[in-house]
Amino acid sequence: MAVPTGRLQWDRSGERLYETGDRNVALYPYAAAATTPTGGTAATHYPEGFAWNGITAMTETPSGAEATDLWADDTKYATMRSAEQFGGTIEAYTYPDAWGECDGSKVVNGVTLGQQSRKAFGLAYITTVGNDTQLNDYAEKLHLIYNATASPSERSYATINDSPEAITFSWEYQTTPVDVSFNGTDYKKVSCLTIDSTKVAPATYAAFKTLVFGGPSTVPHLPEPNDVLAYFGNSVTFEYTSVGSEPDDWDYTYYQYFTKDANNDYNQIGILDKPPMFTNVTPTTGYGPYIGPYYKQSIDDGQA
Repeated sequence: MAVPTGRLQWDRSGERLYETGDRNVALYPYAAAATTPTGGTAATHYPEGFAWNGITAMTETPSGAEATDLWADDTKYATMRSAEQFGGTIEAYTYPDAWGECDGSKVVNGVTLGQQSRKAFGLAYITTVGNDTQLNDYAEKLHLIYNATASPSERSYATINDSPEAITFSWEYQTTPVDVSFNGTDYKKVSCLTIDSTKVAPATYAAFKTLVFGGPSTVPHLPEPNDVLAYFGNSVTFEYTSVGSEPDDWDYTYYQYFTKDANNDYNQIGILDKPPMFTNVTPTTGYGPYIGPYYKQSIDDGQA
């Protein structure tokens, strides 16, 4: 995409973003046989979710992608990179009972056996996206982790004294990536998906969270990556609102607007085709005859 003309703008109101927090953490133990949970839209290997209380930190730790330089003819020829991996760390004051088998333990007759086989699991959690005008109410991101296994972790118990502290448990996990494809395109295998609430239809995002965290008639579960892409890809539509006056930032954002041609099709203004505002002009060939105002595109959330 070509760079728009005009001076770059920094720190405009509403665009000063930051990310913080972690909440609504849920655990999804892996099941060998994929099933469709009650209220679900497709079969999944993560058919039941459990709320994880007491989470203090969720750390994502990508690794790999290390560079190997190739040399030829006495000069640097190219750079190759190794495969990328994904892991992380969970820190919490406590954990759900379902975590036991994921942490290598099993309960028999009320007795917990350690050093047992470790079950794979998935995770979901939400982080906050804030900005300078709405603060922490601006948006959020939903993180989905697949096919993870946890490593044994140290537990240090100390005597109760006049400065008591609760134990903070910590587990490192590693993932094995899974297949993902959409509309006939096979992508590289993934272990983590992130859904930005500002990039998808609000009603669709809310409905998807009901799948992940459960509802009155929905068992909480973790949809497979293919089904996540299909869920959002098949439901996102756009609406177009006529611009009634020239926006203050028109000189810098004109290429984000649309025109409407004789067939009522909306066409984005080309990066090199800046038109004047509200004059009877014909945009550059390829955008059709100009018959109306300019339009701003937004996601249709399906709500009147």
